[in-house]
Amino acid sequence: MANEPSNSPKSMMVFLKELAATANTKVLEPKEQLQIEISEISEAGYYAGWTRDIEFYLWKIILNGSETEFGVKTITVEEIANLRSLSEQSGGWWHWSDEENEAVFVSLDKWQEIYQQFLDKGSS
Repeated sequence: MANEPSNSPKSMMVFLKELAATANTKVLEPKEQLQIEISEISEAGYYAGWTRDIEFYLWKIILNGSETEFGVKTITVEEIANLRSLSEQSGGWWHWSDEENEAVFVSLDKWQEIYQQFLDKGSS
């Protein structure tokens, strides 16, 4: 299996693609699958492994639950339901950490705090 990703978005994409390639032979944990799904939506919408603030945008979509455009991609109701389900199964959400320069998995409680801070920052 692939080594852990280094601190660059490109190496993270390589890692995620290698991880996804193992999906046919290994059942992925919901947490791993969630990161892959977020990254694939980012790639399909903006040709980037992790579009800036994608985690906040997708969370807002999960809360609203309706199909929406994301760059050149339409995020479907089925994809939204899948993201919601994976988040519930894993008990968390992925968040880009500027300190670690990579996506990190946080509990749903911690994610709610991060998301609220993001909303508060945007309204000030």
